[in-house]
Amino acid sequence: MAIMGVPLDFVNLRSEVYDDSSRIPSEIQFGTPSEDAYRRDTTINALFYNIHTHKVEDFTGRGLDDLRSGLIRTPLEAYETFWQDPLRVLRCIRFASRFHFQLVEDAKKAMLDPRIKEALRTKISKERIGAELEKMIDDGAGRSVGIGLLQELDLYDVVFSAPEVNIQEQPKGTSAVEGPVRDIGEAFKLVWVMEWLLRLNPTDSDEFSRDGVVYTAKRDEGQEALLRATKGQAFTDELFTVVRSEPPQDIPIIASREDQQQQQQKQPKDKQDEEQQQAPPPQQSAPNPEKQAKRSLIFASMLFPYRDMVTSVNKRPVPAAAWILRYGLKARNQDIDAVSKMMDSIKLVQTTVNNVHFGTLASATSLCSETASQDKSPQERVIADERAEIGMAIRDVGSMAVIGAKWPCMFLLGLGIELVSYFEQLHQGTIDYEAKAIIEKYNTFLKKAQMYEVDYAFAWKYIVDGKELTKMLDTRPGPKTNAYLQLVMQWQLRNPRASKEDCQKWIEANKERILTAC
Repeated sequence: MAIMGVPLDFVNLRSEVYDDSSRIPSEIQFGTPSEDAYRRDTTINALFYNIHTHKVEDFTGRGLDDLRSGLIRTPLEAYETFWQDPLRVLRCIRFASRFHFQLVEDAKKAMLDPRIKEALRTKISKERIGAELEKMIDDGAGRSVGIGLLQELDLYDVVFSAPEVNIQEQPKGTSAVEGPVRDIGEAFKLVWVMEWLLRLNPTDSDEFSRDGVVYTAKRDEGQEALLRATKGQAFTDELFTVVRSEPPQDIPIIASREDQQQQQQKQPKDKQDEEQQQAPPPQQSAPNPEKQAKRSLIFASMLFPYRDMVTSVNKRPVPAAAWILRYGLKARNQDIDAVSKMMDSIKLVQTTVNNVHFGTLASATSLCSETASQDKSPQERVIADERAEIGMAIRDVGSMAVIGAKWPCMFLLGLGIELVSYFEQLHQGTIDYEAKAIIEKYNTFLKKAQMYEVDYAFAWKYIVDGKELTKMLDTRPGPKTNAYLQLVMQWQLRNPRASKEDCQKWIEANKERILTAC
């Protein structure tokens, strides 16, 4: 129950008896305070507060000292504690990462025991492992510590189990696995870099809450040094920017579900029915999009070593990262969708940023560019090409509702991946010219997205819809219709102040070229 907003569990003191086949106690009995304390996962979790004497009671005799010293220790011998309940391994790692505490050698030795590793793999459900990982991700700072410990203790492949064929526990239909698992050390490095980049965002708080209690996270010394080194430097001011500009008033936007409902309430019912039939699917905002974006970034970073692995489920290709989230960790659909999109967009993001930075724009060779108005100056054509390149990339990465307006997080991931090569110096708290240049490259892209007012391009409506377009092209709606519409969107991006009639004239003048291009 909750008392004054604080959730409380009421349980009796107890002792437990385990067998070798399950983490669930085979027998539970009333126990003494000492028996109850010694069945806890760590000594710092075995402290009692006596509401009669108003004192903390430490029945293990080590809890207060371990709390002061920043140590994670099991009340009983570590092997026995973990054998009784292997999930305690992940709980110890989570507390070590949350508070930046150290695991004692006895705990590490037990975690490295192959029998404990196998017990964790076979006795603990995927949902329970996923729940511990969720808490580690949502706790804020120290997520890289957790990944580092999983790597050090040879548990990364237990938590993030790769898909395999012909294994009884695998989901029905998993028939093939292709591609390698890359260096798992990259996961630690990328999560560490992402934690630093997220901290550059002023909305990323040092505080996090758990069970109604607010904690202030202890921070990594290297990240602290980097923050001091980059404080006040302009090249970081747009990273993971919250999209600040409003949608341009003269460009139709696909309304969010909430906006659409509010608008319908103001209209007669017959008008509502008519608009519902004509309206495109609304953009759905994820609950707490800021938190969801950060969760997705951390998940994608943790699973980065699986970026080149693909599995086949029911004869359909599924990225290994999505497979692990769905079947290995039983993650939420929005996490699976967002991470899958992020992993799939890495190459597009990095290529687009480089194209804009070096002036090798793909849109400069497009049909829309070739048929550009001759009255545009060379500078105006470059701006149009950049605007089209940036806008089409934003439409691609922000097309999924769970991403939407938080599309900059895709580019933050691309930046983080490029910075992994500089991890050693970043970890020492220094940042050189080359690393700064990479950050500035992404920063410039984000600035241009806002300057060109295309940061809402992911939700733009086509100025000429698919039905009208296919009629103008004298063709039937089909698989190529979307390709035709992409050309229309490129034209819109290149001609931001043009009218629908202008676009129709362009379509009529280039009908054959549009059909041939697609």
